[in-house]
Amino acid sequence: MARPIEFDRERVLEQAMVCFWRSGYEATSIADLVAATRLKPGSLYAAFKNKQNLFLLTLERYAQQSLKRIEQRFTEAPDALTGIERFMHQLGQDCRNDDEGKGCLLVNSLLEFASADPEVHQQVRLYLDRVELLLREQVQRAMDAGQLGPGRTAAERATLLLAGVWGMRVMSARRPEARSYGCVAEQLLEAIR
Repeated sequence: MARPIEFDRERVLEQAMVCFWRSGYEATSIADLVAATRLKPGSLYAAFKNKQNLFLLTLERYAQQSLKRIEQRFTEAPDALTGIERFMHQLGQDCRNDDEGKGCLLVNSLLEFASADPEVHQQVRLYLDRVELLLREQVQRAMDAGQLGPGRTAAERATLLLAGVWGMRVMSARRPEARSYGCVAEQLLEAIR
């Protein structure tokens, strides 16, 4: 009879996520994952099937954590425009604090895989589509409240913000001057106003 799995699954996913995030999917070996999670290879395979499945689970975990933070930023704000501003300023702060130049795990994965792995590509797209929807809904609320002027649609403004989010995350990999992020965030906010 097989022994039951005895480890903290959430802790292992967190450790694997950090490992993939730091090195990327291709550069992360099973030995790296074994060292990061402190599981034996057999236990790792028994619990997660293979490296790709473990990677997909870490992407899902990262995406859920990110979506929760974005939604929280919007719901805690006193109004829609303040929520957008806080989101963009927090993003700038996150990029400034990215001393390792890790960027965003999902954007990194999209760039690493492009369309080479349809399953990874689909999962990343679903998340990014959800972020864009949250931004579009928030922008629409700001427009409905008269906080944003006429001109561009909510969808156009949300797309511009999302392009800026991706750009800032890619920028953080090369670690420019810290003030660059604030400038980009302010310019994006000005553009949607």
